[in-house]
Amino acid sequence: MVILAIMLLALLLVATAISLYIYKLIKRAAAELKIDTERKRNRYILRAFSIILGIASVNMFSFSAVVILHFLLIAAVTELLNLVIKKELKIWKKVYAFSLIPFICTTVIMVFGYINLHNIQMTEYTVYTEKDIRPEGYRIALIADVHYGVSVTGDEFLKKCEEINSQNVDMVILCGDIVDDSTTKKEMQEVFSALSTIESEFGTYYVYGNHDRQHYSRERRYSEKELINEIEKNDITILCDDVAELNDEFAIVGREDYSAEQISGKEKRKTVKKLLAEVDGNSFILTLDHQPKEYKENAKYGTDLLLSGHTHGGQIWPVNVIDNIFKINDANYGLVEIDKDSSAIVTSGFAGWNYPIKTSAPSEYVIINVKKSQ
Repeated sequence: MVILAIMLLALLLVATAISLYIYKLIKRAAAELKIDTERKRNRYILRAFSIILGIASVNMFSFSAVVILHFLLIAAVTELLNLVIKKELKIWKKVYAFSLIPFICTTVIMVFGYINLHNIQMTEYTVYTEKDIRPEGYRIALIADVHYGVSVTGDEFLKKCEEINSQNVDMVILCGDIVDDSTTKKEMQEVFSALSTIESEFGTYYVYGNHDRQHYSRERRYSEKELINEIEKNDITILCDDVAELNDEFAIVGREDYSAEQISGKEKRKTVKKLLAEVDGNSFILTLDHQPKEYKENAKYGTDLLLSGHTHGGQIWPVNVIDNIFKINDANYGLVEIDKDSSAIVTSGFAGWNYPIKTSAPSEYVIINVKKSQ
């Protein structure tokens, strides 16, 4: 209760500070328009509007908060510019008074973020191994964080599956959060049906993310059993603390999601040590873990390549910077060398979560070439 009270007090203080700053900005624009802000009725309207925006700005799960905070951050930078620009310049006085720079910049960022979210591109990596794998190596498609129904659906997704199919991959990896807490049963069926159209020599493998089983939803749209049935009906192999071995030289290790115990009360997932003890150390070991964690343990016990999603590359700047500074995850995006024998790839995901924009990383699917070192 004490922690909750402190958090609520902190939010109230932040909302108050933001409201006061918004009031200052509005009052400045009103003065330029010769509006009497001291008139009682006008003053109450401006204060009420400022308070509403201030409260909206601290609801970090709303898109309105994202827009407001972008605007205010740019407005704060504009205040610094105002200190160095000659205030007697009439054009600058207008630009500054009406907060045109924050308005234009915020609009551009939001438009870019929307376009970037829907511009799903291919990102390709090549990873080399000393392990004795077949001469042609392996070509892998990695898909994660589709959150189907949130920002991508229907024909848009099906066309991307056709595009991935043209890459002639040897296997397809679905690294969690393919569906979302708001995904309907019909949409859940659609996405796995579409994914089943991607052909590969060794098939498609799936690990759970923290949203797939709708643990955060008050009213689930489908049961876990229905989810499993749909996945398996489309010839997709679920790996939940399981191992699949290919060609006696390549092993896929799929982990239960890190959040499962905390959210659903399930038993603790198997440790990296226990899982990898089941695998021949001479095989190339590909480990799948939705959240990019436990990098040191993976390197220590034999993972050659660890694949993850979850972070969305931060999705909205500066979340990616904060993630990297405070190490919320072991990595935020891209190819990371854990040690000389082990590496990891974190995809920023096929789409986005909750917000209709993505500004800190691309929307992507990933193609990975695993090749034997020369």
